Amino acid sequence: MMQLSDSRFMERIRSRFLKTISEYDLILPSDRILVAVSGGKDSLSLLDMLAWRKQILSSPISLYAAHIRSGIIPEVTNIAYLKEWCDTHQVPFVDRPPGDDVDPLPSKGACYVCSRNRRKELFILANAMKCNKIALGHHRDDIIETLLMNMIHHGTISAMPVRLEMFGGKFTIIRPLASVTAAELTRYASLKGFPPQTVRCPYENISQREEVRKIILEMSKLNKKARQNLFRSVSHIETGFLP
Repeated sequence: MMQLSDSRFMERIRSRFLKTISEYDLILPSDRILVAVSGGKDSLSLLDMLAWRKQILSSPISLYAAHIRSGIIPEVTNIAYLKEWCDTHQVPFVDRPPGDDVDPLPSKGACYVCSRNRRKELFILANAMKCNKIALGHHRDDIIETLLMNMIHHGTISAMPVRLEMFGGKFTIIRPLASVTAAELTRYASLKGFPPQTVRCPYENISQREEVRKIILEMSKLNKKARQNLFRSVSHIETGFLP
C-alpha cells in the first residue's frame, strides 16, 4: 500500500485529533490543561498537537506540561530537551519529583505502582496549578490493550474513556489521541524530530500489557482489521446478544 506523503499524513492525523476533541467536547475556551509528558513519542506528540491547536485557533486555553518522575525505575527522560521544547513553544514546564511515600520495591508490580504514583502526583500538581483538565497521551492501541487486559484479568468490558470526570467533576481526564494508532504516532514523532528514548523502562518487556500486545498481534494475523474492530467493539456492544 502506498504511503501518504508527509504533508498529507500530518494533515490526516491532526484532523483526526481535532475531530476527537470536537466529538467528545474535550476542550473549552476557559480550560487550564495540564499535559502529562513522559518524554516518549505519545506524550510529546500530544503536547505538540495541543500547542499547534492553541496557535492556529488563537485559543484562550492555558496549557502546561509536567513530567512526573517515577521513583521506582531509573529516569529515562531527556528533561533538558523537554524544557527546551516547552520554552520554545511558550508552554510552562514542571519537572516533578516522586512523592515522599513512594515504595521503591513495589509488591503489586512496578507498572501498577508507577502509574498510580504518577497519577496521584498529577492530581496534586493540577490542584496546585488550578488546572481543571489533565491530558494523557493514550492512543487507540492503548485502549484496545486495556480492553483485553480487563476482560482477561477482571472479567469486565471496560477500557480507557476518552473523557473522564474525577472527584465530582473537579478534574477531567482527556485523551485526545484516542483515534490515533501507535504506529502513526511513531511516524508523527519522527517527522517532528522528537528524540527517541534511548534508555528504556526495565519492566516494559515483562509487563502484562506486553503479553496482551502479542495476543493482538496474533489476532491481526487472522484479520488485518482486528485492531480496528476491537476499538469499534467498545462502542458497539449488542446487549441483546449477551448472557
